[in-house]
Amino acid sequence: KAVLVNELVQIHKIASSDMKNLSLIQTIAETGKPVIISTASSHYLEVQWVINQWRDISRAPICILDCVGAYPAETSTYHLQMLEQLHGHIDAVGVSDHTLSNVVALTSIGFGATVFEKHFDAFKGMGMGDVPDSCVAISTTEMKKYVEDIRLGFLATETMLRRPRRCEDDFQTMHRRRIIALKELKA
Repeated sequence: KAVLVNELVQIHKIASSDMKNLSLIQTIAETGKPVIISTASSHYLEVQWVINQWRDISRAPICILDCVGAYPAETSTYHLQMLEQLHGHIDAVGVSDHTLSNVVALTSIGFGATVFEKHFDAFKGMGMGDVPDSCVAISTTEMKKYVEDIRLGFLATETMLRRPRRCEDDFQTMHRRRIIALKELKA
């Protein structure tokens, strides 16, 4: 079936439930396209295994998403430190965010995340019926806020170089500690 979908996508996504499906992994690897793999209900060694399997059969990029297989998921159930362990050893890391806030996505940026998956329902609140993931799917307005927050998160982590910002120009001249004398001092 991946062959039928292949013409329609630039990147293949493997859900957590198929993370260890070697036949599917091999079929997707044959396309030569990048893959994103979610990791719900897996151990770190299983994540390493799937990375090794991919590397053995494909040169295409691989991205691992930390994922919790609960709807909704609690923020505390994510393993974001895993992203830091994988960051730099694979092509990309990120989160499949099943929480009801933006905290996991924003925090994951500090651990190297650059890929974010969030369930989305364009018809949420329009009385068109629930979808299976309605309890975690966000609306158009919520998605806009999610993306804006992530972009702001990246701005806050943009550089390791500490330097004054333009918004601090007044602070530089007005508020920095300096010696103030009320009468002339001898040199």
